[in-house]
Amino acid sequence: MLNISLTNRSSMAPLLLNAAFCAILLLAGVRIGTARAQNPPPGHKLLTDADRFADGHVAALDRQLHLTPDQKSKLRPIFKDEAQQLFAIMNNTAMPVEQKQAAIEKLHLETAAKVDSILTPEQRKQVPTPNPQAIRPTASHT
Repeated sequence: MLNISLTNRSSMAPLLLNAAFCAILLLAGVRIGTARAQNPPPGHKLLTDADRFADGHVAALDRQLHLTPDQKSKLRPIFKDEAQQLFAIMNNTAMPVEQKQAAIEKLHLETAAKVDSILTPEQRKQVPTPNPQAIRPTASHT
C-alpha cells in the first residue's frame, strides 16, 4: 500500500492534472482512431507516443522547477514507463471505465512518489497543492 505524506502530495499536481485529463478522456469515451492517431490535434500528441509523453513531462517540470541534468535523466524513464502503462490501460478494451480510472489514478500516485523521491525539498515546496476537484470527473462526464 502506498503511503504518501502531505509533502509528497504537493509535488503530484502536474501528474494529477494529467490523470484528470486522461480520466476525462476515458469517461467521455474519446477514442483516437487509427487515422487520427497519425495526425492527432496538437495537445494530444503526448497521448500517442511514450517518448513525447516523457519529454513533455520532464520539460514541464524543468520549466517549473529548474531540474538538474541528473534529475532530468532520472525522471525521463519514470515518465516513459508511466506512459507505456497508461497507454496499455487506455487501450485495454476488456477493462471497464471505472477500473481504468482506478488503475490510472493508482499509476499516477505511484509515479508521483517516484518523482517526489528525485526532487529536492526546495523543489517540492514550489509545486502547488493539487485540487481534488481537478482529478475527480463530475457526473456530467460519465
